[in-house]
Amino acid sequence: MATGGKIELIHEDWDFLQLHVALYFHSEISGIPINMAPKKTTRGIVQRLKGKQGRFRCNLSGKRVDFSGRTVISPDPNLMINQVGVPVRVAKILTYPERVNPANIRHMRELVRNGPSMHPGANYVQQRGSSFKKYLAYGNPVAAQDVHYVPSGPKCSAEDIRFNECACTPYNADFDGDEMNLHLPQTEEARAEALILMGNQSNLVTPKNGEILIAATQDFITGGYLLTQKEVFLTKEEAMQLAACFLANEDSTMHIKLPPPALLKPRRLWTGKQMFSLLMRPNDDSQVRLNMVNKGRNYTGNKDLCSNDSWIHIRNSELMCGVMDKATMGSGTKQCIFYLLLRDFGELHATKAMWRLARVRMTRFYCGLN
Repeated sequence: MATGGKIELIHEDWDFLQLHVALYFHSEISGIPINMAPKKTTRGIVQRLKGKQGRFRCNLSGKRVDFSGRTVISPDPNLMINQVGVPVRVAKILTYPERVNPANIRHMRELVRNGPSMHPGANYVQQRGSSFKKYLAYGNPVAAQDVHYVPSGPKCSAEDIRFNECACTPYNADFDGDEMNLHLPQTEEARAEALILMGNQSNLVTPKNGEILIAATQDFITGGYLLTQKEVFLTKEEAMQLAACFLANEDSTMHIKLPPPALLKPRRLWTGKQMFSLLMRPNDDSQVRLNMVNKGRNYTGNKDLCSNDSWIHIRNSELMCGVMDKATMGSGTKQCIFYLLLRDFGELHATKAMWRLARVRMTRFYCGLN
């Protein structure tokens, strides 16, 4: 432009500059004219970051570090969304340094007596002011100031890491031989950061658009779909069997109020929709009163008179009508019941509802309920 070039040359140089800026960011864009294609191909910023050979997966995630383990993953609906089932063999080897104080000295002495052969136990004892560690596999176990003990928690007898299937989406995990790493933070600060910042219960939605990322998937959706069909009726024994599957973990002593039967004559029967409502509000003490009106995937019209029963209406956590499907239980939407539970009542109620749905699906499978 300074030398008074023709407008055609200016446009051509402009396009050439624009192309090279684009190639600087993404070197594999398509549709490049032959006369403008670069003679030497380079790796753009995108190519340097993404993929298995990119900076994240190859140089950051692929580091070899201490206090970590790796093995095959498997699904386990019994676990909460924020829990991981660790093989006993791995749990006996990985340790966490625990400082002895008056509040935990009795528990620490018990761990030292168990030693490295029992779980939970302790592998090493370290005296205050000393860097020397006593390995408890040899000699007599003694009480000490600093104990490297094996953390207790959900564990499985198999040789695989297990977690709830609802958490597969953010990890892009499937169970055809995938492996995952297990890390143990070694300080209280790192432990707190991992628990609060990296915990699944604190990352249920994606920062990209705020949609729910961890929600029901595959056979959990199928189970909820089959349970809420309008022709599904359960006897008292079957209804109590499904309700009893909520009694586990910290809810093992929870009181569950079974709603009145939908049919009284000739036999008392409960609907599947009533059982699904217990996922959200198992008793009168619960403060969860979810309200939602939404169209299902098979909605035809006429709202609650839809021929496919695909008009979902939830009032005070009671499913009045409609069949639950992927649109109302799956991820990638803001009309999912778990997103609404998270938004209105917090992450605890959302994760518990997912876990209860997983337990209901598993109970129906093992008990042969249709």
